[in-house]
Amino acid sequence: MLLRGGLYANAAEMAKFLTFQFNGCRVGNKVLISPTLLKQMQTVQFRQDGQVAGYGLGVMVKPYHGTTLVHHSGGGYGYRAEQAWIPEAKIGIIILTNDGLGSSFTSDVYEYAMQAMLKAKVGSLPATQLQPVNKVIVHLDKAYLRTLTGSYKTNRRLITLIEHKGKLATVSGTDTVWLKAHSRAEFSATNGDRFFFFFSKAGKPTHYLNINQHDADFYIYNDSPTEKAGVIKSSWRGLVGIYKGYNNRQPETLRLFIKNGYLYCSSGGDTKVNEYQSGIFFTTDGESIIKKGNIIYWGNRAFRKQ
Repeated sequence: MLLRGGLYANAAEMAKFLTFQFNGCRVGNKVLISPTLLKQMQTVQFRQDGQVAGYGLGVMVKPYHGTTLVHHSGGGYGYRAEQAWIPEAKIGIIILTNDGLGSSFTSDVYEYAMQAMLKAKVGSLPATQLQPVNKVIVHLDKAYLRTLTGSYKTNRRLITLIEHKGKLATVSGTDTVWLKAHSRAEFSATNGDRFFFFFSKAGKPTHYLNINQHDADFYIYNDSPTEKAGVIKSSWRGLVGIYKGYNNRQPETLRLFIKNGYLYCSSGGDTKVNEYQSGIFFTTDGESIIKKGNIIYWGNRAFRKQ
């Protein structure tokens, strides 16, 4: 699905789009998209230092078993779609399903089929991974590392940073990744992932950038176990509770609660909520929450208090 507003098509029609790509964007003898523009479309835009994968123009681009994978997914309202192709090998795949959100079925089929086609085409599948960062490792004191700890939010996903025995690590679910420090703001992992921290004028972390083999992901500071308790507003107590509604036509439950003197929403993990003005709030990752009576609108979706 290439268009942000959505695209209605079937697999056969979408396959013609891939054929169009493989034929140099020609229809008959006429070139509709120049090679220069096509290359720009399949090039990561606003690339960060060391970034090898990310968003081009309307498509994602990343290294893939010794080749370049161009891809984009889509979904919502009872469907999921995957579209991907490898220009060098002239192979691609279109998957359109009525798979529900949160399932890995579509991506599992896409990955299996793409690897099988590429192996049949080129004969082998070299590993896709970043090279370890070749920089001097420095020692940072525990007190400083603890100022970086806490939870960070991106795309409805919560990551926790911890300090243990003078080392910093990211924790997501059951996965723990230990980081090596190269400066007070730059770290790396053994798999080649790079982490760059950014700070407010007061020296507190505001966000970090994770450059990896799939993208350059932006993680916004959410909270920390060491932060000072907030001041609870009396108006928040009427917000606290369980709310039920639908997200992409799938039943969903949200919980608003108070923790350490701050208002939180359960969406994607314990996400701090900041009040913009009376009845209008924003989560750490920028999602809006608007209160109207016993209904809150979370990202313009109605949820009724139970």
